[in-house]
Amino acid sequence: MRFDCVLFDHDDTLLPTFALRARVLEVAAREVLGRDLDGAAFLGQAHGRSLEQMSGDLTDGDADLAARLVTVYREHYYVENRRGLVPYPGIAELLDALARQRVRIAVVTSKHGLGARGELESTGLARYVEHLVGAEDVERPKPDAEPLRRAMTALGVLPERTLMVGDTSADVLGARAAGTRGAGALWGTRDRQTLRDLAPDYLLEHPSEILSLVRQA
Repeated sequence: MRFDCVLFDHDDTLLPTFALRARVLEVAAREVLGRDLDGAAFLGQAHGRSLEQMSGDLTDGDADLAARLVTVYREHYYVENRRGLVPYPGIAELLDALARQRVRIAVVTSKHGLGARGELESTGLARYVEHLVGAEDVERPKPDAEPLRRAMTALGVLPERTLMVGDTSADVLGARAAGTRGAGALWGTRDRQTLRDLAPDYLLEHPSEILSLVRQA
């Protein structure tokens, strides 16, 4: 068996955005909710939940307030992310090598798809990505199987020949639900022990190990 396709999470798998997201979440919480929030601690416990889901948590289900929080967050985030965002070391080289081997590449993210595409464009990674499934494309985000299945359907690949790579439990559990192999991206995770406890098919310290897996398969 060989992997015909690799699905990647976006935040903290391809691009190191954790610190920026935590900082902007603190700003948005202060502006909209009038409260101080430890953004890093909150995100660290989010386990890959979407911004909409996290905003619902922070507003006790108040839909209007949650929507305002999402809007203010994005207003700040997509200004701040223009400053020096670069891929993790080895990511660009990995994607180039996979593309040369004709391995299909897609991104499956709980981030807003338009924003993720913009970051991929600005960092030079978009040319390698054939398809992207964002938060607005699904009814049920990871860890549900829906986002992964949408990506595989779009590319015409089989679950048993697909590898999902991500830094959170949502990625590992999503892979399991969709019938793909799952790999924990330890280079980007903020919760290594949770990934270890979930026992994904692979635990990877560096992006280059993905290429080794593809070659072995």
